[in-house]
Order: sequence, then structure tokens, then C-alpha cells
Amino acid sequence: MAIDFPASPVVGQEFVSATVTYVYNGYGWLMKPQANPYVAKAGDVMTGQLELPSSPAPVAANAVRKDYVDAAASAADAAMKVYAAPLDALAYNGMQINGSMEVSQERGNTASALYGYVCDGWLLTGGIAGLTFQTSATPSGPVMAANGFKNYFALVVTTGAPSLIATDSLNLLQRIEGCKIARLGWGFANAKPLTIGFWCNHSRTGTYSCAIRNSPVTHSYIASYTQNVASTWEYKTITIPGPTVGTWAIDNTAGILVSFCMTSGSTNIASSANTWLTGSLLAAPGQVNGVAANTDSFNLAGIVILPGIYAPTAAQSPLIMRPYDQEILTCKRYWNQGQVQWDGWIIAGQSRVSDNISFEVPMRTSPTFVLTNNGGTGVGAPGAAASAFWNGAEIYCATAAAGAAAFNVTWKADARL
Repeated sequence: MAIDFPASPVVGQEFVSATVTYVYNGYGWLMKPQANPYVAKAGDVMTGQLELPSSPAPVAANAVRKDYVDAAASAADAAMKVYAAPLDALAYNGMQINGSMEVSQERGNTASALYGYVCDGWLLTGGIAGLTFQTSATPSGPVMAANGFKNYFALVVTTGAPSLIATDSLNLLQRIEGCKIARLGWGFANAKPLTIGFWCNHSRTGTYSCAIRNSPVTHSYIASYTQNVASTWEYKTITIPGPTVGTWAIDNTAGILVSFCMTSGSTNIASSANTWLTGSLLAAPGQVNGVAANTDSFNLAGIVILPGIYAPTAAQSPLIMRPYDQEILTCKRYWNQGQVQWDGWIIAGQSRVSDNISFEVPMRTSPTFVLTNNGGTGVGAPGAAASAFWNGAEIYCATAAAGAAAFNVTWKADARL
């Protein structure tokens, strides 16, 4: 196709045809040199703005806008937070003892109707009869098993208590050592908050309570939570503001008392929930009677108590539990057991034979011992542990007569709060 140039051009006149520019030099039309539309690898300087598609495809073969990269990174980060390393740090900052309820040195998973320690760290308190409770090793339903929880606290009502007297209560309690809460600065102007995360599965819907008290039980904070669907595992988080008043131990005695209430008479019900009050209180207004009928049950799992306001998500909660081999060491600070065997020769006039033990974990304080004689020759029943300290003790048995002797003694050392 011919180009229709102007009929009477002047020297230097330009003419554009099909994006090509021509210049008249007095003799004819010449193509004007064009600027390179691409930036060369070297030597060129890009003066305009580089424009990129908002969603390049495929990404791997194209330059990508920063907002696209940031959005993708944010999504990936959110997905990976479940497995992020900071969870390990939070796990070891947990102030709770045996929040996974896997360690049960004294009782195992045997069901009981006797009040006392259900498992290491967790004590059932109250005066209501007709209950059995244990730490179950068979998670209730696929939800907890699939989410990584091996054990949970299980209370089953065998004889309902539909009517309560004013002083009735039933609580799962843990006393937390003062040295664990010292970082919170409670009782001072700069008191830090505390956050609790846990799973609940109660047969009755409605309001339940988690109480925080000091050891002299002069100050209480009753946090309420709701079981929304009956007999269904639900994840809850509670944040408690730091109290600026009160006496809060920061040594090896009890610093705070944390309890979960199943039922309560009027004496222990707070005037209002989610605020600091004076006195020893255990339940929020509207607390459900969770043991009213023999069809009732109360289950808890995965309890974590953390300094500050951060709580793990439901997906993160099993990952923040300390592993069993670490948790049992934490528990042995408060309760431990073992066995001593001795074989030897008793000389005339020797009044006793003994052996020394060392605790693999230093105990909170010098423990109280319970000794059981498993049999032997030439010795009597074991005496009290002599020279008991936080790091070990001497176990002895009285002797009968000179000659060969042996003893085998089981010991239990109790330094619980």
C-alpha cells in the first residue's frame, strides 16, 4: 500500500504514517530514527513508570507487583502461624502445672470418688457426694483426638444434687507457685494481665466460672464463660487484668489459686463477674448447677495460663502444651516417688541401716515422706525419712540382730502447695 505524502513539503517537515515518522530533507522523505521501546540490559535509563499486571500468570515467569507479593505472603504467614517457633516460647512460659493432664504419678487414670488430687497439679475440692472423676486417656469423641489431646479431666455425676445449700461448691483447683507469677507484678501499679485458654465440654449449657484468687483469699476475680452447645468440646480464652492491690506471694509458696467451678451455693457467688472483688469467691452470677442430675458431666482439657494478653488459637492450643517428658519434670518439683533397696551386713549394736536418695528434680521445699516396707530380712519397718531436704533424703530401717540383712522401701515425697 502506497503512502500518501504531502504534495508540497518544506525541509524538516515531519509526516506520520502507521506509527512511523518521516522527515523531508529537500530531496525526499526519510524515516526518522525511532527510540528503542525496550530498556536495554546495559546503558539505558528507564524514565517512565513500569506497569505490571495485578495478577500475573504464571507468577514464576513474570515480574510481580509488590501488593500481590504482600498479599500472598500474608496468607502464607497466617497459615504458618499455627506452627511458628514462638509457640515453643509461649509453651515454656506457661505458668500452669500439667495443663495437658497427662502426668498422674499418684493416681494414674483410675476413677475415684474420693476428693483430692485427680492428677499432678489438679485438686478436686468441695463437699458434694455422688461423683466419680479421673483423667481419662481416651479423648471424648474424634474432635479432641484429632486435635492432639491425649488426656482430659472427666467428672461424671452418679447421684445428682439438684438442691444446694449456701456453702456448697465443687471446683477443680490448681495452686500456682509464687515464683511463677512474680513476673506479673501483682499488687503494684504496673500489674500485668494474665490470660487463660482451655477446652470445655459440659453436659449443661449456660454460664460457668473460672476464679483467680490470692493465697490469703482476700481478693478474687471471677471470669464467666459459656458452654454454648451441650456435650460439645468448645475452646475458650479469658484475660484477667492485673490487680494493683492485695498480697501476692512471689516465693515458693502459693501465689495464685486458679479454679474452675462446676456448681456453687450462694455463699461463694460473686456480686458481679469479670471484675476484682474482695473476699474469697468462686462463681459468677448465673453459675450453672453442673451436677444437678445423674446424667451430668463436666470435662476440661488443654489448660494454659500465660502472662500477658496473648492466647493461642484453638488450632494452636495443642501445640502449646509442654511434652510429657518435660511436664513430668515440672510435676516432680511438687510430688515424687521411688524405691530404695539395701543389702548388707548388720554388726552387733547397729540400730539401723539406711540409704541416701537424691531427687532428679529439686523439690519446692523439704517434702513430707510416706514410706512403705516391701519386705526384707533382719530389719523392721522403715522409719521416718531422716535428714529430708529439697534435694534428697536419708531412708532408714531399724535393725533386729547382727547378720545379713536387706530391705526394700517405697517412698513418696510430697511438697505440694
